[in-house]
Amino acid sequence: PAERVGLKAGDRIVAINDMEVTRWETLATELDRAQTETVTLWVESPGETRRPVELTQEHRSIRDIYRNEHKVLWN
Repeated sequence: PAERVGLKAGDRIVAINDMEVTRWETLATELDRAQTETVTLWVESPGETRRPVELTQEHRSIRDIYRNEHKVLWN
């Protein structure tokens, strides 16, 4: 989903749903709370102005080494 909405290497996420992001833990916590709801990320790219990006995480199934299936959020 991140690449699909235009996020790329070097981008800096400065806010999520109007909450300032100063630590990666803040972003991780808010994405975990949102689950599959759409969130608005405010992104700064080198040499560009701050822009809003809407992101919706997806559930994906993965298998562990014991072949047990788990659902995880994918962003």
